[in-house]
Amino acid sequence: TEPAPFKVSIVEPKVPLVHNGSMNLKVVAERLNGFKGAITIYPIYNPPGVGSAGGATIADGQTETVLPLNANGGAPVRKWKYVVWGVATVGNGPVWVSSQLATVEIAPPMMAFHLDRAATEQGKATTMYGKVQVATPWAGPAKVTLVGLPPKVTAPVIEITKDSKELAFPL
Repeated sequence: TEPAPFKVSIVEPKVPLVHNGSMNLKVVAERLNGFKGAITIYPIYNPPGVGSAGGATIADGQTETVLPLNANGGAPVRKWKYVVWGVATVGNGPVWVSSQLATVEIAPPMMAFHLDRAATEQGKATTMYGKVQVATPWAGPAKVTLVGLPPKVTAPVIEITKDSKELAFPL
């Protein structure tokens, strides 16, 4: 047989996938002999408590994509081997290739936030308060961002330390 005109590989994440969290797993393609076609990426197996997108596409002429992963609160804490396969039409049919086995670590979150409800009149400013619960201390400050806010509502990035107990986001 002839070699496949492309290879796919997973870029191992430098940080763990935490319980009730998500990450984008980067997958890159090495295109050989001028191959430019689209490559569809599929996960072969998800560890217990981990979900993923059913697939992702590396577009014509592109070299990378991301595969969204998430972990529920009961995912076993450990390092898992993870693999994807890529398929592309080459000539008259599909060609399938596998990535290497990459390590994806599942871990408990380093901290938890318990935010109080905030209310205000439309167009008026308010502050959202909350408490910080540190599970794993770290060195230096950490930046915290609120996401999922309503349209036209913004919150600044705030810094906390391992000793922080409370949060206050001016909205």
